[in-house]
This record gives sequence, C-alpha cells and structure tokens, in this order.
Amino acid sequence: MPIDRRIILLSAGNLLDERKGTKYALEALSQVKDLEPFLLVVGLVDDKARDYLKEFDYHATGYIGDPAQLALVYSAADLFLFCSLADNQPLVILETMAAGTPMVGFATGGIPEMVEQDRSGYLVEQRDVPGLIRAIRRAFEGNRLSEWARCARERALLIYSFDRLTENHLALYEKHVLSLAL
Repeated sequence: MPIDRRIILLSAGNLLDERKGTKYALEALSQVKDLEPFLLVVGLVDDKARDYLKEFDYHATGYIGDPAQLALVYSAADLFLFCSLADNQPLVILETMAAGTPMVGFATGGIPEMVEQDRSGYLVEQRDVPGLIRAIRRAFEGNRLSEWARCARERALLIYSFDRLTENHLALYEKHVLSLAL
C-alpha cells in the first residue's frame, strides 16, 4: 500500500451488485483523480469487476474472514466510500468506524443514524454523484479527515460497543418485563 496516497476503501460482497452502488462510487472517484486516490477493495473482484476498476490504482484483498485481519485492513484506509442503495444498518460501517475510518456515502436506510453529518463522515442523497464528489473533496480538506476519524471511532465505541449494546438490550427487556408485571 502506498503511504503517500489517499487510500479509499470500497467494500462489498460483490462489487457488481447494483444495490451496492459501486458504479456511483467509481463515477465520483473518476472525477477526483487530482486527489490521487488509491483504492483498497475488499470483496469479490472478478474479471468483470477488474474491468470497472482498470482506470484506478487499486489493491484487491478478496474476501477476508478473520476479524482481526479485517480490522487491520479497514484501519489502513483514510476514507470508506459506501454508496449502497439498499441497506438497513450495515455492519461494515460500524466496523470501519471502530477502526477509525470515517465514511462518505449515501444516506440509505439507517445509515444517517450511524454517521453524524460532517463529524464522523458525510452523507448525500442516493445517486447524487456531484454531492459525492463534493463530500470526498471535503473529507480531504485541512485536518477534517483526522477529526472525522477520531469522531467515528469514539461514536462506534460509545454507542455500538458490545457492552453498550448489552446494556441497552437489558434495559429494554427489563422495561418490558416490568410492564408485563403491572
């Protein structure tokens, strides 16, 4: 991986799945080549996907099953570009946030509840490629990216840690058990 390039993470089980919105991500990336992005691609990259990626410098990891290895790969990226058109609360966003990698992408499903706008990342409406281009450029202005990274990690640990989720679930169960007892 180049240490002198902006590393942008793309991740999907299948990059060519239309619901993952990879075509929008690549369209936006083709308009920010002056930023010299290097793509870190996690997921299936077959010959057809390689065709889509041919105009970019990239490294494809393929599928990574080991959580520790995945966290290491996620933490190597400067920015996670996620343009899904159909998702609820994608685990990959929580994983990248926990690794300290902020996200730019589409405001799909529950994603706006996960990413604090202009604090732990930046979201635009679905299929808004010009907005995506502006968001990518915004991420790399000044020290914004390091601030987003710090906030993304803090948010992941504060709200989505195992301990916090356990606390929340126990409180929910207690509330319902008490309401049944009354």
